[in-house]
Amino acid sequence: MASLMIKPNIISFLDVVTKIGDVELDLEEVLVKRGSYLENKNLIEAQIPKKTELIVLAIKKIEDGKMIFNPPIDYTFKIGDVLIVLGRDDQVDSLKNLGDEIK
Repeated sequence: MASLMIKPNIISFLDVVTKIGDVELDLEEVLVKRGSYLENKNLIEAQIPKKTELIVLAIKKIEDGKMIFNPPIDYTFKIGDVLIVLGRDDQVDSLKNLGDEIK
């Protein structure tokens, strides 16, 4: 943490990103479950930012546990992958519930 103290622009950025006015943003995890909207869709097909306004920062891949930062738009989600997203709780809930209206 000491290294962040000598990087005030990073601290400033994190303050802005996580608290914009009265809106608090959080980093959250979203698990790709069997039968979910995300299963076997790629990032562009899922349209997460358009449908939920969340920012997908990273994906932890189920097959090898590796983290993909700034994932490519053609990455296809697999059951067990974990998305690291930035947004409000209601946006995360929206992502978790995508596709429920068509089931």
